[in-house]
Order: sequence, then structure tokens, then C-alpha cells
Amino acid sequence: MKKITALILFVLASLPVFSQTDKQAGNSYSEIISSPVPNPAVSEIVKNIKTARVSSDLASQRYWEAQLHELTKPQIINSSPFNSKPGKIESGNSNNLEVLNITRITDAVIVANSISREIVSGYIFAAIGVWGGVVNTDTLKVYRSTNNGLSFTQILNFAEGMKIAYNGLDVEAVSKGDSSYAFVCMDFTTSGGTVKSSAIVRVRQDGNMFNVRGLFGGIGTNSYINGRITSDNARYTTNAYVYYTLTLDSIVSGTRRLKSKLYRIEQPFSVEMPLIAGFEDAIAGQYAYYVAGAAPDSAKFESDIAFVNTSADVDQLYTVTIVRGVIGVFGNGANLYFSKSTDYGTTTPALFFTADSPYLKESPRMAATGFSNNSAVVLTRRLFGGGDWDPYYFYSADITTGAPLFSNNYLSSTTDTTMGVSVAARQRSNGSYLFAFSNRLGPNESKIYTRTFNTGSFGALIQANPNNLTGTNIYGYPDAGFRNVNNDSCLVIWGGFAGNGSYVTGGCGGTFTNVGSTSSIAESYSLSQNYPNPFNPSTIINYSLPVQSNVSVKIFDVLGKEIGNLVNEMQTAGNHSIEFNAINLPSGVYYYRLEANGFTDTKKMILVK
Repeated sequence: MKKITALILFVLASLPVFSQTDKQAGNSYSEIISSPVPNPAVSEIVKNIKTARVSSDLASQRYWEAQLHELTKPQIINSSPFNSKPGKIESGNSNNLEVLNITRITDAVIVANSISREIVSGYIFAAIGVWGGVVNTDTLKVYRSTNNGLSFTQILNFAEGMKIAYNGLDVEAVSKGDSSYAFVCMDFTTSGGTVKSSAIVRVRQDGNMFNVRGLFGGIGTNSYINGRITSDNARYTTNAYVYYTLTLDSIVSGTRRLKSKLYRIEQPFSVEMPLIAGFEDAIAGQYAYYVAGAAPDSAKFESDIAFVNTSADVDQLYTVTIVRGVIGVFGNGANLYFSKSTDYGTTTPALFFTADSPYLKESPRMAATGFSNNSAVVLTRRLFGGGDWDPYYFYSADITTGAPLFSNNYLSSTTDTTMGVSVAARQRSNGSYLFAFSNRLGPNESKIYTRTFNTGSFGALIQANPNNLTGTNIYGYPDAGFRNVNNDSCLVIWGGFAGNGSYVTGGCGGTFTNVGSTSSIAESYSLSQNYPNPFNPSTIINYSLPVQSNVSVKIFDVLGKEIGNLVNEMQTAGNHSIEFNAINLPSGVYYYRLEANGFTDTKKMILVK
């Protein structure tokens, strides 16, 4: 133990120490490590799958998925780690203590929490890991909100002989039109176990249907850790995929081996909910990292995942990884490693890295917008020197290029210690992000902060937990999300000091008023086809103005009755976007009309629920 402690101290002492005033913004260039030649047969099948998904042709989708599996021979995992039974709505604790727009969800001791990134069909989901004590089982609780986070109702209480890992939850909201689901990935150990397993828990909005699919790490010394989840539901409103990345941590012949693994769920709404094993690499120095003799505290392998549908209408799946090893051994946390896949992780993805030497980094969190914007943000904890950890971001205006250029800087440059970080993106928007992080100011004092980031510009730094709220000593990771799809507010969930529960702050003091407007000059008036189309329940309408104009954008039903007025104001010249949410409307054909300085154009869109 003394040798391990000495090694850690040596690693930290070897890192440069600078003054706070030396913290400067910079640019990081990425370098392509490998970019495999696509298999034409795989590329064609993936193209056919995408066409079927866009058109909601389920039969064709399943056919081409089967062809892809036959060609690539993926592993299909159908086992479940628990004997779960259909759940029912429970009364749950909805103690809605609102102080400065703060909702208290539960008063238990929290080991992990997460909130869905964006509202889906009127629902926001929160997943909370409740500590059961030193010996007793922990509990996974899932809550839903139907009023933009002002109150939450418990829909799942799941406890089956497990201990949930610290910060071991991530939740994604997915809708299939008639129902919405929370998909929760969970890292845990079984009672009395020493190695970690990972599982995906699915629960419907009413709590009456849930299922569990998981991976066992209980074979030898294998552990599955650091699970993170995302979906392409914003792109495919009825036939979504769910994606799941994690780390396999194993010890073979005394050597610690860390390997990134990717899974997907092609049928997220089926009863079986099978996991499809995607790509994993065993090549040292690329997707798998072999760290010899590393202790758990000095070797970490952390990843996150994001889906991007680019402005060129190309689906891209990204993972970002930071490897913290031992000084002198490959993977000391000095670089960010990215993988990019255009075939759902089926075959070897392209790999590139961004150098940021010599600073140590941890806890990568990635978000991307896509659609009309190709930007992406990665947020990390960055060790500036000594014990000074700060939130640090990497931003690319175009993640889809072969080797993107990243601008990078600190969100906050103080002498306190950043404990946890997160970032959320408004999908379908033009570069709107929300950062959240916790700073430890002392042994018994911590604060949660948020900051907006919109098309490259920062909002103010806002404290999310006011000093007058009981339980402001924060020991949990905050997790950012969005309050609604139409307005400018956001959400961040955070855990209070032991026994003080889990809270959600609404509003966050930031704005996203420019959901899609840019300053580029348009050559003429134009109205684009909404995207996606068909849609459920939200879609984006893009239009261009060559000069400053008085703009009107209205929605009509098939009979010509006006049912909505999205824009009625003077707007500057340039390209603009507006989001239309039809959550309260029935399926059918609708029309949207742009009027500006005598220009008029009307287009048709289809709502499918």
C-alpha cells in the first residue's frame, strides 16, 4: 500500500505546477491514428437500414439488420442478471421543496444520479441510486416529471442484492410515439461480490413495464465499469437505436487490461430487448490499453458516447476516451482519444486523438448537436498542478472532419477542486450546450455551477445550489439536461451531503434564445423542408433572410385552420431555425408557412405518433 501511495504522489509531483494566471485558452490539433477502408457490402446494408428507419418501414429494417448480422457475426446477448418482474407505480417521495426553482426528489443518501438530456414526449426522467448502508442492498429509483421538472413521481423501485457504483448511473429518454421510456445503464456489484457488472434497465413512463439486460463481470477478475448510454431517437422518431459503451477491466497473469466495448439495442421496445455486441478492439495503443502493474487508483479508463446526424445527413457514432495510466507507460491521461463509426459500431471505426500534454485529465463527458450543426464539446476534470483540478472543455465547430480542430479552455479557474463534470447538448439546435460541475471548497463545503455555451459564446457562471438551501455540501456528480424543447431553460440534478437527498435545479440562469440563428448572409428568401419528416413530436424548420425582415411563421392543419404562430417579429438577415413541438396534436398532415417582406412559401410536414 505504501508503494502504491508513493507511486501516486510521484505521478502528481511529476506534473507541472503553474499559477492560476497561466491558464490560457488554446487550440488542440487532432491526428488520425487509423481510418479503415469501408467494406462496400456493409456500407450498402447500412444505407438500406437507414432508409428503412427514416421511412418507418419496420419489416425492411429488420431484414437488413439480419443481413448485417450475417455479414459481421455479432454477439447477441439475451441474458438478464436479475429475475425482474413487471413493475408498478409506487407512491414515492415527491417532497417538492422549491427554493429558487429547486425540486427535492428524495431525502435518502445518494450514491449516483442522472437526468435525461432532453424532454421526450412531455416526460423528463431522473435515475437515482439510493445507498442501503454498508451491508444492505442499494436501490435504483426512477422518477418522471410531466411539468418541466417542477415535481417528480416515482415509477420504479428496484433492489435485488446489488451495490450501485459511485456515479454509476446514466439515463436516456426514448420515445416510440405512443409511449416514452427511461433507459438506465447501471454499474453495480452483487451482494458480497468484488467485481463490477453493468446492466441496462428499461422502464416505461407509467412504471408498468420494465426489463433488465446486463453483462456479468463475475467471471474471474473481469469487471464491467463506466457505462454510458445514448440514443439516435432525435433522428429516428419511431425506430430508434440505443447505444451503450463501457470498459472491460480485467487482470490476466498479473497485468491489468483495460478495453473499450460498445453495444447497441436495435429493438429497444421489444420484450426481450437484446443487446448486440458492437465493435471492440484488442490492439494495444488503440482501443484497448494494457497497463502493467497499475493499481486501481492510478489506472483509469473512462469513456462517453454521443450520436451525431450531420448536416450532410450522415449518421456518426462517437466515443471519447481518456486513459490514465502510469507515467512512462502509454496512456497517462495526456490525450483525448476518439472513435468514429458510420455503421453503428459494427466494424472497425476511425480513430484519432487530440494532444493536450502534459496535463492529466479525468471524467470525459461528450455532447454533440448534429443536424444543421456539426459541433461537439468534451468536458473533463483537468489537473493544472498539485491538487488543483478544474473543469476544462474541448470544442469543435465540426466534429465530422477527419481530424477536427478543437478550441480549449477552462470553464472556471479557481483554487478549489472540481469533483464532477457533465455537459448536455440540445440536439437539432445550432450549437447550444449546458455545462455543469461541482467544486469542493473545503472538507464540508461544495457548490454546483452551470454555464451555457451557445455557438461558441459563454453565458454567466451560475451557482445552482443556493447557500440558503439545506444540504449544500455536495459530494455527488452533477448531471445536466434540458427543461423543455421550446423555451430557454435547463436542468441539473445533484446530490446533497449524506442524507440530504437528490435535487433538481430548473432554469440554471442561462439562455438558449438563439436555437438556430446564424449571422451568415443569405442570398435570397428561402424556406427549407422541416427535419426530421415525418416527425414525433418535434421537428426543425429552417429558413433564410437576405435582409432584415418582419417574419411570420405559422402552422396550419389540413383544413387550413391556423393552429400555431411560431414567429411574429423583426429578425436580422441570415439563416434561422425554429423548433415546432406537436406533442398535443394528433397524427396527420400539417403545413407551415413563411411570410417575410412580401415573400411567401408553404411546405407540408407529417406528424406520426
